[in-house]
Amino acid sequence: MHDVVREMALWIASDFGKDKERCIVKAGVGLPEVPTVENWRSVRRMSLMDNGIGNISDSPNCPELTTLLFQKNEIVNISDQLVNAYREANAIQAISIRFIEEESILNLPDMAALSKLDMFRSGMVEVNVMRSTSSWNKNPTTPSFPNLSTVTLSYCHGLKDLTWLLFAPNLKALYVVSSAQVEDIISKEKAANILTEEVGTIIPFRKLEHFQVNSLPQLKSIYWNPLPFPRLRNFSIVMCPNLRKLPLNSRSGSSFEGEELVIHNGEQEWIDKVEWEDEATKERFLLSFNPALY
Repeated sequence: MHDVVREMALWIASDFGKDKERCIVKAGVGLPEVPTVENWRSVRRMSLMDNGIGNISDSPNCPELTTLLFQKNEIVNISDQLVNAYREANAIQAISIRFIEEESILNLPDMAALSKLDMFRSGMVEVNVMRSTSSWNKNPTTPSFPNLSTVTLSYCHGLKDLTWLLFAPNLKALYVVSSAQVEDIISKEKAANILTEEVGTIIPFRKLEHFQVNSLPQLKSIYWNPLPFPRLRNFSIVMCPNLRKLPLNSRSGSSFEGEELVIHNGEQEWIDKVEWEDEATKERFLLSFNPALY
């Protein structure tokens, strides 16, 4: 974006210059640390992309923050104090974490407004959900991410599972691509550890409509039992050679006319090795396979 155009956009976003810290853009300016902000409480959007920020240790109070972008930095440490500060930032709607090569752990607090999470070429090895005291009964009926609708993970080679998605019951689209170590989408062992109630009483992905697993060489399981997937219409499975059993039975998938579940995969060798729940499941889905959607 041309500098003049960008400055004009920022001027408009700041209520015509009345509140210059409402929208902070410091992208590609060589920052070694998070910049000083006089009034964090007024900040709504912040972009610190493409800098040299390696440590995030401050704990600002930013209740109006909706968007926070840290792509293309060198972050190796995100402090617990920052996590606790953003626990109050219930307005955050989108998080994008990109080009963070160092191995690290992402600690996510309860975020009621979060709707999109994007991770690309991230060195994250674990995603932990920092449940607030009010929801520490660990019951996903009081979810940490009630509005999270889209999750995209690409080239996240340190992650082995996405069990934390149990706390996102309204997820509509899930894309997991080119992540070499992912073995489970929901790990049965981890699910049992983080939930105090019967694991079988939690039914994930009830709102999921689009699901893609692509280029996951270690993926062995999506879920250990068949799931209803009452709204799932598109299920794309590409280059997942170790995924043998799908979490489906003859009743799984959308039952709305014209929105029936379609499985996209054009690899006949893989299709021939699928272990179906039963003959009825095989009969329902085997003929529904379409060429893969990339």
